[in-house]
Amino acid sequence: MKALFMAMAFVVSSCSTTMDSLSLLSTNKVTRMKHDQKDYKKPEFYLMNSKKFLGTRAPASLKSITKNDEKYKPVSNRQLYFISFYKQQRVLEGLLGLKKHQKSCPRFHDFLLKADVEAEIIASQYTTKLNFSPVQKDPEHVAFFPILSTPYSQNKDLFTALRENDWKNAESMTREALYVHYKNNQKELFELCETGVSSGYYLYENLVTYFKNNQKFHQSQESIAALLKIPVIANMFILKSLKPLDENIKTLGLENHEVSLLKRSEVDWFKSYMSYLERKRIYSYKKITAFK
Repeated sequence: MKALFMAMAFVVSSCSTTMDSLSLLSTNKVTRMKHDQKDYKKPEFYLMNSKKFLGTRAPASLKSITKNDEKYKPVSNRQLYFISFYKQQRVLEGLLGLKKHQKSCPRFHDFLLKADVEAEIIASQYTTKLNFSPVQKDPEHVAFFPILSTPYSQNKDLFTALRENDWKNAESMTREALYVHYKNNQKELFELCETGVSSGYYLYENLVTYFKNNQKFHQSQESIAALLKIPVIANMFILKSLKPLDENIKTLGLENHEVSLLKRSEVDWFKSYMSYLERKRIYSYKKITAFK
């Protein structure tokens, strides 16, 4: 299974049926991770070419779940993965105005009620009405907006679709892409509920078991791409970017279970990367509006 994680996770560029918008960018500042897939179902994120976020210590505010935490009792890696993934799907349902799809979950029944309540609150903090003007001005900024990597159709991402449509109807197209992503996630959620495990969970378990103490992994540029091969972390990456570009709005932190998810695998430095992208989104928007 360790070899499987290496094979699946460390591919940064490979053959793909996806229309690669990266070829349209005249830059070496942005790279793109790749999945081995026939149709474009898993996001192939545009990433900054930088090692400045790798192997750094987590901010003091990042704390894992402890036995003394009254709200969150200690959970296994499997339970932690499920809770995070399930809440992410429920957040997408709330954001898109969808009814709850997964009615029952035999393997994790005890976690559903609390997760449903929390997801409803979280969904109200996000928006699909995003301002992509920084990317329109400079396509290199596509790496600042993970949502643009989500599938819009079987052979193109949202970034490509919006460029082809001259960036018109951005909100409705963003919602369509999120719905496609949500539907693609449903198969794994069903598998988790019925069997307790999934291929995505095994990738996370291997990260915790084999790679959390591997310094070479944490200092590798490919480590970010490797993390984003894990569905629950990819979802985290996308949802984190669904907030208005307003520097006065309080930065949205990760949920407690997501914090612990990163902490257990010693990749809480990944939060620094997401926060950096958030600052870049705000700064790039502010820079554009200053000249209007």
